[in-house]
Amino acid sequence: MNLSVAGGPRQSVLRPIELEKPALAEAIHKEALFGAHRLFDPAAGVEREIDGDTLTVQQERGNAQILLNEQGSILVTLPLERSESMMAELIYERIQSQCGEALGFAAWLLDHIDPTQRLSHVAVALSLSNAEHMAWRTQRESEASPNRMSMGMGGDNNSAVHVNRTRSALRLDSARLVEDLIVPLRR
Repeated sequence: MNLSVAGGPRQSVLRPIELEKPALAEAIHKEALFGAHRLFDPAAGVEREIDGDTLTVQQERGNAQILLNEQGSILVTLPLERSESMMAELIYERIQSQCGEALGFAAWLLDHIDPTQRLSHVAVALSLSNAEHMAWRTQRESEASPNRMSMGMGGDNNSAVHVNRTRSALRLDSARLVEDLIVPLRR
């Protein structure tokens, strides 16, 4: 799962020296492990890297990663949570939860790097990689028929869905924002 958040109006919110400070990478690492929106697995190590104007904080072997650039654009990449079933399925509630956690983390990170809210609007995009042949089911449907499912025609789940909102919607209207991102992907 890839969740991207780009703020506007487009401007630099981090100076190059601020992006390189170890305290920023440490704050991201700490929040991703122990914060309100946990994205990282505490059992895996973390690597940090600066490439051009982008800071990357990622788990070993790239299982989960957070990218942040000088303009305050954020990319959160998480592995899709798999069901216990042997079937290739996407559980709606799990994707919804992961998206909500990634969105909450992005809101925290924007508040951390831009506390005066110079970035007043956001464009949020969500995509699911390698999910084109997986069926969408609810947790209830999966539990009711764990070994049986109808397969669709393999829609294009690799396409991204995006929405534009005010930055305050990341916190105040996050549940609706998550639905607005996930429902079109499920179609």
